[in-house]
Amino acid sequence: MSRLPQVEGTGGDVQPSQDLVRILNLCDKLAQKKKDNFISSELFVLAALESRGTLTDLFKIRRSNNRQRDSGD
Repeated sequence: MSRLPQVEGTGGDVQPSQDLVRILNLCDKLAQKKKDNFISSELFVLAALESRGTLTDLFKIRRSNNRQRDSGD
């Protein structure tokens, strides 16, 4: 979590990260493939899992933590 961007101060423009732009582009491609007119939250999760980036790493860490907790380690 320490690698994630942090906000300091009150000014400045908000811009999406390269990871988010990549995921949204993949979402759009998946939606077009399914002939959907909008991007659903399910497509966002699928795109996030397919992409390589910070969000994918966080999902993997979370899954690993859940498995360890469930196995009693």
